[in-house]
Amino acid sequence: MLCVLAPLFSACLRPEATSLFGKPLCPIAFNALQTESNELLYAIAETNLAAGACADDPSSVVWVGRRQAYAWNYSAAVATFSGGIAAHPGFAPLYRHRGHRYLTRRNFSLAEGDLAHAAALMDGGADEWEADGQPNAANVPLSTLQFNAYYHLGLARYLQADYAGALAAYERCWQRSQINDESIAATAYWRYMALRRLGRDADAGASLAPIHAGMRTLEGGAYLNLTRMFRGQLTPEQVLGKDPSALDLVTLGYGVAFYYNASGQPEKAAATLRAVLNTTYWAGFGFIAAEADRHRVA
Repeated sequence: MLCVLAPLFSACLRPEATSLFGKPLCPIAFNALQTESNELLYAIAETNLAAGACADDPSSVVWVGRRQAYAWNYSAAVATFSGGIAAHPGFAPLYRHRGHRYLTRRNFSLAEGDLAHAAALMDGGADEWEADGQPNAANVPLSTLQFNAYYHLGLARYLQADYAGALAAYERCWQRSQINDESIAATAYWRYMALRRLGRDADAGASLAPIHAGMRTLEGGAYLNLTRMFRGQLTPEQVLGKDPSALDLVTLGYGVAFYYNASGQPEKAAATLRAVLNTTYWAGFGFIAAEADRHRVA
């Protein structure tokens, strides 16, 4: 049974984005401990920015914006990244992160421009790990700056139905995915979707050859399970589980709905997409993709 949360679109006092259907989108409700943590980490980021040693370090600006975004203050985050870009126009991570938050705010073309620019600034240079703002159990970073630029660029194009452009970005991303199983599974998932959208079903199936059950899943395993579903190793019911969280439902539900559509079960696909769009987790990529798909045929 799908876990469906009531939407919080009514009484929206501080919208941080507007849906493709014109609805105001407000931050989710954090509990007291989460709020305290968000505020503490944001205060640390601000302190580092203000410190003399960091005054000319654009990475400190990135962290202020990232902390704002983790608290769902996306408009403030975009403003922070924009201010950083004005002061440091050649610093690629600022474009990478502003592009990410343009995606969140449904500004897909602006996101594509920022992410393409970030990729161009970094292309040919040495890649580096990007620290996670919400560390995993092993407290190790799972992605690099160049990986993230191409990963999010692929999504920006996918959301605009530019599947050929998305595939081109995911092929570049794939070259930077060989650092760990989590990056491989995430890229394989979106690359598969782009190939299927282009009608290249045989290539899509072949693209999942590196996926196997024993891969590491420090980020939770959502993309691994979805790709294994596409390979016929798991059922949609096994992937979704009995009581998914809102985030899991958003991430897994979009892929499951895609699977249902591709396998000739449009009613199940539509029901799953409705469940995704009835959660409050509108910042999740699965939610945004579901919204874009629905809006395209509305």
